[in-house]
This record gives sequence, C-alpha cells and structure tokens, in this order.
Amino acid sequence: MFKYSLIFLILIPAAAQAHVAGTSYDPFYGKQSSIEHIKQHYSEGDLRVLIVPGHGKNDGGTQFADYYERDLNVLIAHKILKLLESDKNFKIYVARDETGQYASWFQAFMDEGHAEITAFRDASIKYYNSAKSATVATTQSVYHNTAPAQTAFELYALNKFANDNRIDIALHIHINDYPRSNMRVPGEHIGFTIYVPDSSFANGATSQALAIYLRDELSQVMPISTLPGEDLGVTPDRELIAIGSHGTRDNASLLIEYSYIYESQFASPEVRALYLDYLARQTAQALENFFGYLPAQAGLVTKSESSSFYFSKLLFRGMRGLPDILALQIRLNELGLYPPLGKTLRDCPMTGNFGPCTEQAVKSFQAKNYLEQVGMVGPKTRTLLNTI
Repeated sequence: MFKYSLIFLILIPAAAQAHVAGTSYDPFYGKQSSIEHIKQHYSEGDLRVLIVPGHGKNDGGTQFADYYERDLNVLIAHKILKLLESDKNFKIYVARDETGQYASWFQAFMDEGHAEITAFRDASIKYYNSAKSATVATTQSVYHNTAPAQTAFELYALNKFANDNRIDIALHIHINDYPRSNMRVPGEHIGFTIYVPDSSFANGATSQALAIYLRDELSQVMPISTLPGEDLGVTPDRELIAIGSHGTRDNASLLIEYSYIYESQFASPEVRALYLDYLARQTAQALENFFGYLPAQAGLVTKSESSSFYFSKLLFRGMRGLPDILALQIRLNELGLYPPLGKTLRDCPMTGNFGPCTEQAVKSFQAKNYLEQVGMVGPKTRTLLNTI
C-alpha cells in the first residue's frame, strides 16, 4: 500500500501521436504492446518478468502491530521467484534482494545511468503534459500518496530498466491498506486488487488482460477488495508511477495489492508465514496457467505448505490464529467446500480463525464422507483430511 504518484488530477488528451527516436507510437501514451507478443516470448523461452517488492526501509510502506509491509513484499516476491525459476521459459528479475535492499545490478543501473534516467523521466512528463488540447479532467477514486523525489526517481528508473531490457511483465508486489483516523486499529475493508494502467496508455489493454486473468484466479482463494474504487478487482489508474504514469512503460505492468495488512491472517507469525507461501504459490500458478503451462510437463509449481499440511490437533469453533485452521480452510477451499454454500470469500475469508463459516464447511466435508456432522476436526476427520 501507499502507492506512489506525482499528482492527483490528470488531464488526458483524447488523442496524441509521437515519433521518438524513429519508433512509431500509437495514439496513446507509450509504446504499443500485446498479449500475443508476450505469449510468443514465453513459447520462445524468453519471457522476461521483473518482480518489484514494494518499498524499502526508507521509502514508506504500511505497517501494523510489529510487522511491516516491505518485509512481507520481499518474502512473497522471492517465493514467486523460487517457484518460477525452474521454468526455463521465464527469465525472472527481482529488484530487491532478500534483505529488502535493491539488487546490485539495479543499484548499478541507477548509479551509472542517473542522467539518462532523469532525461527519460523529464521527456516523458513533458510529452505527456504537452498535448492539452481536447482534454478531459479526471479524478482518481482511490487515494495515492505523493512520492518523495527519490522514490519517484527509483520508480522511473525501474520503468526505464524494464523498457531497456524488454521486460514483458513488471509485477509490483504490495500489501493493501488505506488511510483512516487511527492506523493502529484494524480497518473495515478486506481483500485484494490489481492496479493497471488505464486504456489511455498503450500498455493498458495488455496489462488489463493479464490482470483480469490473475484476478479471476486469485479471487478463488481470497476476496476482492471491498474498498470503493478497488471493488472490481482490477483497478485502472493513470497516476501510479510503478505501472507507467506518463507513458513510461512499454509492456504489461501490474501492481498487486494483496490482502489488507491488518487482516487476521497476518497477525500470527505462523499463520502469516503459511499465508504468504499460499499467496506466492497462487500467483505463480496463475502466471503458469495464463501462458498455457501444463503441469504434466514439469511439475514446476509444487504443492504448497498448506496442501501438504499434516493435521494433528483437535480444531473447533472459537479457536483463533492457528496455521492448522488456515490449512484447513485452504484444504476445504481446494475441495470446493469453502466458503460454504451460500457464502462468498467476502463473508468467509481464510484467516486462520475457526468461526461459523469453517464449522459449516467442516460439517459439509463430514457429510460428504459419511462422518457424523459435528463441525469440529476430531480424529476421524483428521485422518481423512491427511489422506486426501
């Protein structure tokens, strides 16, 4: 969260066309890209993905209790890397190392190319702001923080690196949050969304097509954000530098805001670790599926820790903050029993807490397997769960 933009009101020309360094551009901001091109690169064994864990130790990001978004972002990003690196069709770059510092190759890119990055930023902003005839004023429905100057420079540098190195997909990893009167108490919203450049940008259609697919996959395991403006799961945006404001990205750019940082599944370190592993695996699997990956070919995205979880505890309604319960909810979700009939993941998010939704789903599992419908996980139910 605390996504960065430079301004809060953008004027968008109805049409614009430029020729830069002999390259033809469409009547949009940026260089035209397509799903066909990135799928072709995958089939050729050269699909390039830049994963950017949001925020460093000095550039913001949200926190709740004693844990920080920036640390969670890094964990998810490197888990995705480990899951996809065996697929030789992917060429994966992660912009931060496991300590949260920028990777040495990207730090060198910024240090050695400072003047070129500055010129790239300034030329893009100048061109974007130059075509102000036939404009329409628009406002954003979701609040974004204004980026500090250094952070903005780093984000433009990421975009230039991505363009210079023909990155097909830039995937920014964040944990969600929103401004409220007391940031030390949980907010009212839950769920995820994926920010993409809107259709005024040349990479908008490509980014949106990929984001819609990821949304549809991820929404099977976690709710779409309930925050107004984010509640469709794919949120087009003109301001966010990360996804190419001012036409600074050529190819697909997405910023995933996973669940809100104050949600219950982050509170316990044990549940949090299991949940982060699950988020990474669901994201990696969705990317594999989008490009037509067949599991029988290599078995690259293996079972998650939750899928191989061994149940050993008595579990019943009222218990909270246990990885066993989150693993149970995930297992029941995989079996099509969670959320229970008539409920959605907005009603029944997977949190590691054993409430009425989990009890109802356990009863359905027991009924399906001819067990007494007691709604708790005792020896017989555990044995069956461990054999599936």
